[in-house]
Amino acid sequence: MIFYCHFAWVWRADTWIAFSRLQWMVLDFFGPTMFVAMSIVGSMASYQKEVASGGKPRHTRRSLVRISYLFAVGEVMNAVSVGFLGIWHVFAWNVITTIAIFSLLMPYIARLNVKTRLFLIACVMILYYPLVDLAMASMRAANIDFAIIQPQHLQDPATLCYVLFFHHGMMSPLIPWIMLPLCISIVFDPLVSKYATASAAEIHAELKKIAAIGAIMIAGAIALGLNLSGGFGIGPVNEIYNPTDTFFHWPFPEGVPAFFVRHTPQYMFYTLGIVFVFFSGVCEWQLVRGRRLKWDDKINNFGILSLTGFTMSHAGFLFPWIRLDVIPFFIVFIPILLGFVYSFWLWTNRCRAALSLEWFMGMYTALLNKALERLSRGSPRENPRVASGQRAEPPPAT
Repeated sequence: MIFYCHFAWVWRADTWIAFSRLQWMVLDFFGPTMFVAMSIVGSMASYQKEVASGGKPRHTRRSLVRISYLFAVGEVMNAVSVGFLGIWHVFAWNVITTIAIFSLLMPYIARLNVKTRLFLIACVMILYYPLVDLAMASMRAANIDFAIIQPQHLQDPATLCYVLFFHHGMMSPLIPWIMLPLCISIVFDPLVSKYATASAAEIHAELKKIAAIGAIMIAGAIALGLNLSGGFGIGPVNEIYNPTDTFFHWPFPEGVPAFFVRHTPQYMFYTLGIVFVFFSGVCEWQLVRGRRLKWDDKINNFGILSLTGFTMSHAGFLFPWIRLDVIPFFIVFIPILLGFVYSFWLWTNRCRAALSLEWFMGMYTALLNKALERLSRGSPRENPRVASGQRAEPPPAT
């Protein structure tokens, strides 16, 4: 779905701009929300063994090295996409940077009790609109356009605050996306903690709870997000009013429901609720009933290379002159997508995913771990004689 939205975004003809934007809004739970959510669940699973043994959630050196790699990839993306912001581009919120930061925070979030996490979620929900309105009002007074913020604008405190925490043009700004690790850590902790030893019946019971919570979140988000909103001055919502679209015309000039506006609290609960329900359904089918889907191994393999896949979903931008109506687009796009899935399967099974971003992550992690181990072996803290100022004896000959 991420491939579809990205390719359609750049290759669509004017005849279906509004139609494609409507599809994007409906399918957006497949985008950053699902990508970040599944990464958070993976982070929780990575330190569960430590928790099961009675310890506190913590990072291993290996996990910190992997997180540093994600930061590096996110930094490259920021440098390409918003490098014009100068040093401030480091703080741009692309989905890879967001995953890195949330992975770094997860053990500390998991140590908070549930009431504290619920309180923080409530604070974000209550304060989001007042804080955004305050920042945007100050920016309007300074004649700063939200859509074309420049480095010189960041001297304004309100603009800097907006860019660091709320920017609606970014993929996943800190507020309100911080609600994702807070919510997921509450909802998924019972399943993750039981999974290693749980029976199919126990997994089924936990999946039912996750699906029920997801359904409640969807219903609540829709109920609180039926008010029509024109968005926040950034392009996506405006695209749904494209007058040249021959397939679809949005009937409400006042705007779209708030739960369709990316980054609003209603959007966060709506898309995350769908992810919970979707996740529960797939796990019920595969883990409890033991069934599989067609092309199961190839699709799962595509997930193994998810970082490379996300990056390559932007391949359509290499050919920005292509413009296709709906039917020609699908005739061209579907074979391209199947080709990506199958080639990724060959890439993994025949070439061991060599030169993929995941392959570089493995190399980076192995090399940096070895370097850090050598440094720690030579550290004074590892040798009590050196630490106390005594002369260290040479190691025995081998």
